[in-house]
Amino acid sequence: MAQAVRQNLLKEIEDLKWDLWLGVVTIGLVVFGIVMVYSASVASRSPHRFLISQIIWATVGLMAMARLRRVDYHFYAQPKFVYGFLGVCFVLLLAVFLFAPINGAHRWIHFKGVSGQPSELVKIGLVLFLAWFLSEREQDGELDDFWATVAPASVVVGLMAVLILREPDLGTTLMLGLVFVAMMFAAGVPLKHLFKLSPIMILGAIYMVVKVAWRWDRIEAFIDPEKDPLGKGYHILQSLTAIGSGGVNGLGFGQSRQKLLFLPTPQSDFIFAVISEELGLIGAATLILAFGFSSGADY
Repeated sequence: MAQAVRQNLLKEIEDLKWDLWLGVVTIGLVVFGIVMVYSASVASRSPHRFLISQIIWATVGLMAMARLRRVDYHFYAQPKFVYGFLGVCFVLLLAVFLFAPINGAHRWIHFKGVSGQPSELVKIGLVLFLAWFLSEREQDGELDDFWATVAPASVVVGLMAVLILREPDLGTTLMLGLVFVAMMFAAGVPLKHLFKLSPIMILGAIYMVVKVAWRWDRIEAFIDPEKDPLGKGYHILQSLTAIGSGGVNGLGFGQSRQKLLFLPTPQSDFIFAVISEELGLIGAATLILAFGFSSGADY
């Protein structure tokens, strides 16, 4: 009995250490992100706007983290919470079409100066739903039943994917498919069931790419950006130039040259290129390792 109590106590202490390190790494990444966003946006017309916005949302996120970590995780496994969260996701995905498009896409919801992409919330909702759903099927011994497990989950994911594709947002749509397959595999769903869906997923992906000409153009530019260095491949080549210029040690904080109007939106889409240029291979690798630690801290 005493041995069992001692082992449980040691496990709790070990878990506390991991939670402490995870918290330190998470806060470190947030602060690092704020600093690098400011550095990357110095060439813009209003660099302080990005800095202030980043600080505000980082504060909101940290406050939410502090509050949510006190909630018993079993609460998130309640059907009413899962379906409620899923319902909110679907409502927001429909609501985006009520707002004016930005750059030809209905991806954003705007309200009193605040904007957001519902598709980002959908990523969380999908993981939450699949985690709960697959856990229920496992308890019922139905993981190997295609019609009880894979089919209904596919319907939910498919509806989400169709709405997001209509925005249009191919990248997020493909991400949902990847999350679906990964979680099914991790849960122990037989591969033969996943292979049954592969023809539909492959044909769907091909159709989505071929249907819109500029999507195929982007793929070609990614494969061979030097084919059109001043056109379709310009952004990729500029980002590669930034990464290569950083070398091992980097040019130094704030010393990026490619952020000076060579890279489009360096504070967001190409932030990693700026980080690599200023902090080099060492800084970029450390960043990747930090994200890897935060992702695998519970394993």
